[in-house]
Amino acid sequence: MNMSTLCNTALIALFKNIAKEGFSAIDYNVCRNVVGIIICFVMGNSQGYNPIMKFPFSKKWYMLGRCLSGQANFVLLNIAVTLAPISMVMVLWQTAPFWVSIIAFFLLKEPIVGLEVAGMVFCFCAVVLIASQAKDDES
Repeated sequence: MNMSTLCNTALIALFKNIAKEGFSAIDYNVCRNVVGIIICFVMGNSQGYNPIMKFPFSKKWYMLGRCLSGQANFVLLNIAVTLAPISMVMVLWQTAPFWVSIIAFFLLKEPIVGLEVAGMVFCFCAVVLIASQAKDDES
């Protein structure tokens, strides 16, 4: 998770800098995807792994939906970064586990035990505190 957060923050900071030059969020997303695909195929080829042969074709529509929602998420994140301070955007971005748990509770009927609720409330309060500190530091 830490490596993911670090890489995500680096990608967002990079986009925030190149957006000043007029680079659009969609162009950046396409470039990011092309680089990612090239790296994955090079790494897979060096390890003798063929991703086309391993693709779960029985789940292609789920995979397509996941890809499209993930791409829309990244584009919207990049747009948000151009409109708000990066510290605020990244703090809000890290609230995703809260929303996943809440949506899973309502849509998938997954139980949330009391300890999870307490942890979510505590962590959400910490996120609000961090976000308010970031806002105070900017003014």
